[in-house]
Amino acid sequence: MYFNQNIKLVLVFNIKTLMMLILFITITNVYAELIVNRLAPEKNIKIIAGENVTFSIKASDSIGLAYSEWFITGRLQEKHIVTGYNSTDKWTFKFDHGGIYYVQSVIYNIKKNSAMIIWKVEVSTKIYEPSVQATYPANSYKEIFVGESITFQLNASDKNCELEKVEWYFNNKLINSYYISGCEQNSTWEKRFEYSGTYDIEVVVYNKSGLYKKVFWTIYAKEKNISVNSIDEGQSEDIYSSKKKKRSFIGISYSKRNMSDGKFDNLLSSNPTSFEVQFKYNKNMLASRIIWWFLNGDFVYNFGSFSQNGFKVELLMNIKAIDDIIGLSFYFGGGAIYQRSEIDTPDIGYASNDGYGGSYVGGIEIVLGNVLGLFIEYNGVATKAGELDVGNVGLALGAGIVF
Repeated sequence: MYFNQNIKLVLVFNIKTLMMLILFITITNVYAELIVNRLAPEKNIKIIAGENVTFSIKASDSIGLAYSEWFITGRLQEKHIVTGYNSTDKWTFKFDHGGIYYVQSVIYNIKKNSAMIIWKVEVSTKIYEPSVQATYPANSYKEIFVGESITFQLNASDKNCELEKVEWYFNNKLINSYYISGCEQNSTWEKRFEYSGTYDIEVVVYNKSGLYKKVFWTIYAKEKNISVNSIDEGQSEDIYSSKKKKRSFIGISYSKRNMSDGKFDNLLSSNPTSFEVQFKYNKNMLASRIIWWFLNGDFVYNFGSFSQNGFKVELLMNIKAIDDIIGLSFYFGGGAIYQRSEIDTPDIGYASNDGYGGSYVGGIEIVLGNVLGLFIEYNGVATKAGELDVGNVGLALGAGIVF
């Protein structure tokens, strides 16, 4: 009897063990029936910002697949329907910015059991050179006239939004440098060209990666030509003022003097006449001239004659009136005079002894074309004591060569 009981216990134990073994196998098969594998990429990847990557998987399940979910570092991006017992799925994403990302693909079966595949994606920022565009002047070469100004303008941009610095060079010499930032910036610099010649302007734009881009201009500044045909269309300065900048003048004039006041009536039988040879130099609205002059007249009492000569140095102010092929201007001024007479008669005020005096002048100047000039002026002489000698004034007519 004892022997039989022992056998029974052994049989019971064996039956429990067999049932536990069967249960373990069943549970293992439940969790093993959903399988997912990578197709592409086959492993973790490193890419450049801006690239598109397509991720794909292959899944199988004995009871049937249901759907998939795609995540970027835990954030759901898309959900796909996946059916059947064996199927593939894919998803494409563009990585615009640098960083480390985890792409997760989770596949579910009809019992909502799931399996997951993970990729690690390292995205590095692509290094670009900055871009520089000259906006004004648009062309790299430009001709201008002396005295004109140019405001140079450019646009700088960087794909990584890492602009850092702008440097301006004039004839290879750094003249301006400052820091900038962001994706896009404008930069300007103004320069007035006072002298003729060829000038080089260079601008260098840097980004934070140390890369740079350059833009160049070559400017030719030239003197203004007095020829009407050579004046560029659209120039802000007019024809006559541009001619005045370089115009000099050599001429001769004839003047009839007025000696009619009481001081001189008993001395002169006729009004004296004078001739003047002058050289005038124009610069913008100011002019200066040197005059050699001589005066002739007759005496009443002794029926003799006298002559007088000397130098005038005058500073003139030109007032422009008309701009055309015929240039017209008004001028006025005065200066110092040195005069010498062949007689020594103190009664003749402006001709009394050797010495210094003053002169005054006002007139109209007409320039015909480029070579011929005419002028009409009202001039006179002051005594060396500084008093205006109203008796010694006259109207002068003259002509000369402009060059």
